[in-house]
Amino acid sequence: MKKNGKSKKSIPAKTKIIILFVILLILLIVCIYLYFNSVEIMNRVLDEQSYESLMEDKVIPNGSFLFASNYEGDLDEYDFYRSLYNFVNNLPDYLKDAKKAKNLEDYYTDNKQELDENLGVLNFEEFKTFVDGFNSYGDLGKYQTSSIDTDTFENTKYYLSFDMTMSFSGLDSPLEFRVSFANRDMSNRSTVVFEKVD
Repeated sequence: MKKNGKSKKSIPAKTKIIILFVILLILLIVCIYLYFNSVEIMNRVLDEQSYESLMEDKVIPNGSFLFASNYEGDLDEYDFYRSLYNFVNNLPDYLKDAKKAKNLEDYYTDNKQELDENLGVLNFEEFKTFVDGFNSYGDLGKYQTSSIDTDTFENTKYYLSFDMTMSFSGLDSPLEFRVSFANRDMSNRSTVVFEKVD
């Protein structure tokens, strides 16, 4: 048939099938590419969320790699990181409250369990000595960073001990502590003991 003087050629069925096949193949490749990219992106997001939730209530100080390699005890190193998190985040408030307290012994008695767990003190005398070590300091401010002195590791039967510095926003220089982390769960002693070094 002629329309306007031109003849229309039809595309053979075999060619139409090949073109359709190529288009479907391209669509399939694009879909596969998008699927695997989205899976990879989701895996990265999940990894980041897992890491964030893993680190949510922990402080990892500089030198922690050597801490983990020197620790020979039965406890999970993350117990130390959780204890450090509680210590650095609660210390400024404990010291403020202790300074405001009318009777330090009453304050200790009222908060004994929490203070023992978070500061590593076992009795009022230890707590008083601990608080007295901060008498010359003003408000500590917020925790900033901490570092383990990796040259000071000392393994004993009960503890891995080492020196550590902790920086707070309200101080010009970092605080120094002798830290001891238990080699096993000891019901009569704190898992982590923080002793202020003058």
